[in-house]
Amino acid sequence: GDYGAAIGFYEECLQIRLELGDRSGMASLLNNLATVVREQGDYERAPLLYQESLELCRELGDRTGEARALHNLGMVANEQGDNERALALYAESLAINRALGNAEVRQKLLAQGFEPAGGTPEQFAQRVRDEIALWHKVFAKTPAGRTR
Repeated sequence: GDYGAAIGFYEECLQIRLELGDRSGMASLLNNLATVVREQGDYERAPLLYQESLELCRELGDRTGEARALHNLGMVANEQGDNERALALYAESLAINRALGNAEVRQKLLAQGFEPAGGTPEQFAQRVRDEIALWHKVFAKTPAGRTR
């Protein structure tokens, strides 16, 4: 698609929502704008927009929007290779969606190769650290790992 036109459209709509005082609409538009920007590979601007959306959602008590922004921030972290941060953000998003009973998000995570697990975001982050340590040990026992 025409990303430039989409960005212009979202920015124009964002200004209108701002003038109307529609903070909920702004939160949604910021998330959508961030997605377009992320698709273009702008990993400086995208997380800032997602973060702004997240903060608005939290101020408004919009738990669904909060979970969506956290998930999208996780995607940015994942795409930048920050797996630990990505998993922590995904875990926080999943916890909110579980509380809301949102099975659709669980299916999306499964489709991306993630195995949703119970517990707090901190417990999940520890599980990830444990798994990483385990896989480092496994790799060290392979021929490729022994040459390092």
